[in-house]
Amino acid sequence: MTSRKISLLTATIALGGCVDSPAAVSGEHHQYIVTGLYLPRSASDASKKFGIDLDNDGRKDNGLGSVLATLIGHGFDIQPTLNDAVLRGNILLGLDVQTPNFTDAEAAGVQVVTGITTSPSACNTAATCGLHLRGDALMLTNEAVPQMYGTGPVADGTLLTRGEILPVRLAVGDDNYIDLNLHYAAVQLKLAGDTPTGILAGVVLTEDVDRVLIPQFGKQFRRIAAEDCSPPAPVRLRKHRCQCNPDSRGDLLIELFDRDQDCTIADAEISSNSIARTLLASDVFRDDKYIGLSFGVGISLAPATFVSAR
Repeated sequence: MTSRKISLLTATIALGGCVDSPAAVSGEHHQYIVTGLYLPRSASDASKKFGIDLDNDGRKDNGLGSVLATLIGHGFDIQPTLNDAVLRGNILLGLDVQTPNFTDAEAAGVQVVTGITTSPSACNTAATCGLHLRGDALMLTNEAVPQMYGTGPVADGTLLTRGEILPVRLAVGDDNYIDLNLHYAAVQLKLAGDTPTGILAGVVLTEDVDRVLIPQFGKQFRRIAAEDCSPPAPVRLRKHRCQCNPDSRGDLLIELFDRDQDCTIADAEISSNSIARTLLASDVFRDDKYIGLSFGVGISLAPATFVSAR
């Protein structure tokens, strides 16, 4: 990459450079940029379409996916925001796949990387975005972000690998992101066909549910409540004292979470809410204990070329 091309790149998220695979893995390296991240639209989607068995109990796991699907059903849909973040290059993710065959192979390897910037840039001066997702982009990779490398067999065109930590970014509002490290991660890819697709999955540890997820949910809930509701009225109105647009998203949130009737939603009110605690309860059992909340998200891919930031 020339210095002129590097100067065009702008930072966000990426995957580190791919290292040589173990001796058991052979074949060419195929590099892809993630062109889409897809959330489940229903509880059935969460397990059947985007779930992976993360604790070997014979059931597909996707607890957080089910939570997000439930929120979508109540009008809290972050998929459009997520689509926009990918198109604008605010979420840059890549996969380096090494395999001797896309249909059947005894061993293949996948390196997940996060990106810093791309050439061409995601958007041009005419505000046309997604230019880096057309199959010919160079992506500068960020080796400072935790990376996952895993190996596994390819059977009937499907590759399943498992690793340690997989970084995933979700866009939940304008310039508002949740950065998650998925532990005990897994990557499943359907390699057959012109456009590979797959699933990224792993476990949000219990401490990260409390430290990352609930504060981010709280931030978004407070924003919505402020848009739909006014300060408390002197007396109770309908279901609560807050002057909300009837049956709006803010009206629903205030009814569910605002225990002290101050017309805002504190993180503590979410974490102590019985419905929230049930939805966000740990569902992955390892080492004789529940360790966290499972999450799986669908991906689509396009060819790309990675360049190390070193």
